[in-house]
Amino acid sequence: MSSDRRSLGTIRWVTVDGAAASPRAPVARYLIEKFHALCREEFSVNELEEVEVWHRRIEDAGKTAPYCQSFLLATDAEDGPDGWPTVLAGSARELYRDCGCVFVSYVVVAASLRGQGVARRMMVDSFEALSRSLGRPLSALFADIAQVRDHSDLNRHAFSAAARQEVWRRIGFVPLNFDLVFPGRLRGGRYHLALLSHPTLGDSRKNVADDSHAETELSGVSATTLRQFVTGLFRGILMEECEDDASLNDIVQRDVDALHDWKHAAFIHANPDGWK
Repeated sequence: MSSDRRSLGTIRWVTVDGAAASPRAPVARYLIEKFHALCREEFSVNELEEVEVWHRRIEDAGKTAPYCQSFLLATDAEDGPDGWPTVLAGSARELYRDCGCVFVSYVVVAASLRGQGVARRMMVDSFEALSRSLGRPLSALFADIAQVRDHSDLNRHAFSAAARQEVWRRIGFVPLNFDLVFPGRLRGGRYHLALLSHPTLGDSRKNVADDSHAETELSGVSATTLRQFVTGLFRGILMEECEDDASLNDIVQRDVDALHDWKHAAFIHANPDGWK
């Protein structure tokens, strides 16, 4: 074990959200910027949002955006010589209150903390804390995971799509039978939308009845919940690109409708073998 290896007992957990205002604001900004720097080590330029976008979302606190942005960060238990903590891991989360869903847009764990279940703990803690914030259990906790389009992707960079899929699988995510194609400036990439397997997820299991019997299906999410979530997700992406609410609503509706045959699917099933 290397000398810079850290154990879970030497870290502290910090949540940065819209409540991080006034006297805490400088610390909140510092932690977000350090987390962003950690993300830059693992994500390519076209995958990572500008840090100022994160700052604006924290300040917005869901007033205009369709979700509330927050971050769960792991830092050294002791501050460094400069009086500031070192960020060792973190996750960026978006809480969509209307449908009771959370979207995890970024997760990073420093090499010194890997292999100790830190990412899984962040997901479980996020589920539990954001359920309390919502006042009811979450309907779903989602993550988007890039699909492996060809064999060259396997060695494109240190954290390839194939490697990311394996990480998300180990954390407990299962891909849905649903391809996600982002709108607007993010258009082009095709992603799996994956669902965290958690025993208290509101839509994680579905009883389906036919004329003769009731059958418990594999985990998944209702089409109504998924459509509400994707609509909020796309609205958040496109709201800075549209000139007015009318055009925004039209574009969001068009892009959401193009994703799936919503009229003929009441439940979107998870597919443990769906990674590709």
